[in-house]
Amino acid sequence: MGPIPLLTTLDVHEHPRLESVVEGSAEFFSKASERVTYFVPSAMVLRRPRLAAALRRLRSAGHSVGCHGLTHTAAEDLASLSPVAE
Repeated sequence: MGPIPLLTTLDVHEHPRLESVVEGSAEFFSKASERVTYFVPSAMVLRRPRLAAALRRLRSAGHSVGCHGLTHTAAEDLASLSPVAE
């Protein structure tokens, strides 16, 4: 039996520096020769053009992007957490 591949998915939530966090994580995984699937609510992409551009760059780098419903609830968003909790 050969090695078991690592499959990584990330669920994208609101964050004050979302675009840089998403791009930074992609850079981290790319350096490790890993490809990631990012699941993003479609409403978030529609209202954040910089995020949409960042996701296009991720696709160009070999990562995958999937739709994760329309929105998240406020309780699910990381913006409501303190920096310590993150």
